[in-house]
Amino acid sequence: MQGANDQDGPPGSGEPSRETGVEGVSEPLALFPLTGTVLFPRSPLLLHVFEPRYRALVADLQEKSPAQRLIGVIHVAPESPESDYEPIGTAARLAHVRPRGDGRSDITLLGAYRFEVRGEVEGRPYRTAEVQPLRRPESTAELSREEATRFDDLLRLCLAETEQPMLEQMLRLLGDASAPPAARINTVCTHLDLPPRIKQALLLEDLPRRARALVEILSRRRAILDLLRPFRAHSEHPARN
Repeated sequence: MQGANDQDGPPGSGEPSRETGVEGVSEPLALFPLTGTVLFPRSPLLLHVFEPRYRALVADLQEKSPAQRLIGVIHVAPESPESDYEPIGTAARLAHVRPRGDGRSDITLLGAYRFEVRGEVEGRPYRTAEVQPLRRPESTAELSREEATRFDDLLRLCLAETEQPMLEQMLRLLGDASAPPAARINTVCTHLDLPPRIKQALLLEDLPRRARALVEILSRRRAILDLLRPFRAHSEHPARN
């Protein structure tokens, strides 16, 4: 994981100046407000689409070229009106659609770049907005080998002793250890069972700070698991005893 920088944008873009490698977004971005979900760049996300307005969104995106099939995933707090969403979100590419035959569908998104909402645009059944891609605060920052090893070790221990089925599924989808470092770190941020407010704060950080914060979080979890180990019920899974 050495050499992981905060390279948002399409995988393999490698552009140094902006997360997206572009000067801006040429057209309004469709917004998908989600309660309890904060998506990060390079992380996959599976969604079940059933509302008529989002069925229309998926249909509209499928009419576009693959590079233009973008959805802005933004977090909205529980019990808050949908309009009260966070101003910073992640644009995601529509990577796969599996129709269910009744108008519903299961879709796979892949986070591309972070953005800030500038203002909503009328005219569609779903929310759309003018957005501005975020600049990277530290485009050349790297993780040390020691930090990278510590992150991987703690993640492995966390997955061995706690139930994180969605996170494990998404890491397998990425290719586990063969996935780029940024994808692994950001996928953990998206799918680890953390409060959304903490995830939203991590979204504002650059990748190295994000990774170091995760190491601190996983370290605290490891310490709690070690403390509780004598009191935990015996499991048929040795790794969870």
